Formats: sequence, structure tokens, C-alpha cells
Amino acid sequence: MEYKQLAKEERYYIEQRKANNPFISGRDLAKEMNRHHTSINRELKRNTDAKFGFYSGIRAETLAVERKNRAGAELMFETAKDNLAEVKR
Repeated sequence: MEYKQLAKEERYYIEQRKANNPFISGRDLAKEMNRHHTSINRELKRNTDAKFGFYSGIRAETLAVERKNRAGAELMFETAKDNLAEVKR
């Protein structure tokens, strides 16, 4: 199965379903969305605001973009560090 990140629309769908039925399980959401249940459960765990206790699609999308940008910056730093090490040799 090919890995595909959740789209913004999917995050908003999760938000709406959780708002309408706070007790809906990750498995049930996954079936509705044709996604693997671990993807949905990981999304809920990562992006449910502990302070307020609910899932926000907008906040989840913002956090996902920040994580992606941070990972890209770390990769660029590692590449630059490796290139510098090569130049010093």
C-alpha cells in the first residue's frame, strides 16, 4: 500500500465527524475515509490539542506543514554539513 499524507480536506472531515460524534473510533473514521486505522489514530494522537481536548483540522494542517518544513530544514542542514566535510578532506 502506497503511503499518502492526509489532505487538508481529510483533516476537516475528521474534525467535523469528531465534533458531531466525539466517541467515533479511529477505525470507524478510517473505514469511512478508506484509510488505514493507524493513520487516523496517529493523526488524532499527534494533533488533538491536549489543552482543550479536541481535534482541529486547521490546527492539524498547520502542525503538519510545520513538521514538514522542519524536516526539510534538517535535511538541508545535514546535506550542507556532509558537503562541508567533503570539502575539508
